[in-house]
Amino acid sequence: MGYALTEELIVDRTTGKVITDCLDRIMLPTSMDIPDESIFLVETQDPEGPYGAKGVGEIGLNPTAAAIANAIYDAVGFRPHKLPIKAEEVYFFLHPEKR
Repeated sequence: MGYALTEELIVDRTTGKVITDCLDRIMLPTSMDIPDESIFLVETQDPEGPYGAKGVGEIGLNPTAAAIANAIYDAVGFRPHKLPIKAEEVYFFLHPEKR
């Protein structure tokens, strides 16, 4: 969710230095910012993983940004094409006269 909505790599165009160079500046969502989640473990062995282990975290990250972008499109008709999706972009889509 953070990858889709808040986490942004910002680079100073004059110096080329990364401005968002620490977790404080990236705006990672906290437990207060995200909805409740349910986790379902599937107990099987993966012959490719060490001792039969499977990956958990990164696999669920892949479709999340696209799902959020599609939800925004379904809700208001705005198709985001870059991340993070900013609330201002959606607002100005809905109210172009205020741009």
